[in-house]
Amino acid sequence: MSTHKYKCGHAFWEDDIVRTVNHDEDVCESCKAKNLRGRNLEIKPAEYQHLQVNLLSNEIKADVFRAGKLFPRMNSPHEASAVIREEFDEYWDEVKVHNTSKPDRDTRPRQRDELIQLAAMCMRAILDTIDGPKEKV
Repeated sequence: MSTHKYKCGHAFWEDDIVRTVNHDEDVCESCKAKNLRGRNLEIKPAEYQHLQVNLLSNEIKADVFRAGKLFPRMNSPHEASAVIREEFDEYWDEVKVHNTSKPDRDTRPRQRDELIQLAAMCMRAILDTIDGPKEKV
């Protein structure tokens, strides 16, 4: 039996089907955004990880587009490295504070946000400095 990361519900195995039920009012922002509260999804175990990856990649993609509106292109691999390092440092700050035995120190939601931002910056680095660089290679 695996549980949802937040208080949104739970996932449990039943006859080779994963049933995810989001039933609480206290749902994470991600579930609110996807309007998953109160919905039942029945998925075979082999497809469950694919669903999770697709949902997560959609969040990362949204952050890539959000950052693209707020910040200019990365000009070099050196700049990309600095941005990625900064995002990693923000994630690491949340990890150092994390302590699930204290209610106000459970930083998993913030860790998740920082990791999504980190992944988005890695994707932007590829797009800006490798796949579409301004300078000629």
